[in-house]
Amino acid sequence: MEFALIPLSHSLIFGMRTIDMDSSVDSARAVAAIARIDAVPTLLKVLCEMTGMRIAVVARVTETIWTACAIREDVPFGLKPGMELPATTAFCFDSSASRAPIVIEHACEDPRYCHHAAPKRYQIESYVSVPIICTKGDYFGNLSALDPKPVKVTPRILSMFNDFAALIALQLEYSLLERTIEGELIPAAIELGLGVTPVRL
Repeated sequence: MEFALIPLSHSLIFGMRTIDMDSSVDSARAVAAIARIDAVPTLLKVLCEMTGMRIAVVARVTETIWTACAIREDVPFGLKPGMELPATTAFCFDSSASRAPIVIEHACEDPRYCHHAAPKRYQIESYVSVPIICTKGDYFGNLSALDPKPVKVTPRILSMFNDFAALIALQLEYSLLERTIEGELIPAAIELGLGVTPVRL
């Protein structure tokens, strides 16, 4: 008897909380959840190559804390998985509040952000950030890229960010469902002598 991962369209996924990363769960769980997604390093590499921005990050964002979960740095910036910053000092705080992308091509010439503390504090000029939102509307954090130099951001590039963020959200849901199945249903089935074998998809 095989036990396969249930597709996202199956009704079970809508009966669960897709992402359970509330304030009671520390940053380590968020970092571990992203680390289980094998595609993330490749996605960050592609973002850097396609945008010309040399830093890309998947971050968990709460009302108070921004946590780096996965990083690609083609220029030294000093980010490490698990590193935390006050959310209010990061651009993505605005994105989390609005659930909308942020695009900054040249911060010091952008009237919306030229006086923002983040460009000066972190010495960045270009920045793109899109929210990672799961199917039930749960907000996990942001997929971002940034660079100390100005970068032109085309609609095609922004669309790629949105697609990658949606893919990460989907994989987070699959990972949670898989771990729920294997952690709860499979041991129960084994206890009943059903000989269930998990199928890795």
